[in-house]
Amino acid sequence: MTKPKWKIVDQNRRSIHPTKNSKYSKKYIKGKIVKSQPGSFGLFCFKHKHQAVTFLNLFSDYENYKIIKVLPLIKGKTQNLVFITKNLKRSYDQYFKMKNKIYSNCGVFLGGPPEGTICYDKIKVLE
Repeated sequence: MTKPKWKIVDQNRRSIHPTKNSKYSKKYIKGKIVKSQPGSFGLFCFKHKHQAVTFLNLFSDYENYKIIKVLPLIKGKTQNLVFITKNLKRSYDQYFKMKNKIYSNCGVFLGGPPEGTICYDKIKVLE
């Protein structure tokens, strides 16, 4: 049986994304199934709730976000690199010590993923 995972959403139950109206910023409603955008990394979740809590505590910009429980419906995959925004880069660099793994392109950076993240193409929202 698949174990539940943890997803960070904002007060409107949308996923964290640099541009709120992006096709990559999905809405998470209890009981609904959410699918990733084709060609994307997938829906970012955390394996353990404490890892999501650590991520939220690290970035004070995310005070209005909460952690919800989701159920993976397809096997997950881990990513070697993920995109982060310029406003998170400083804290992100300090926490993950990425050093030479980052390059800049119009304020978006590519680096190692936060600890415990796993991506899914399809999940069910449990809470």
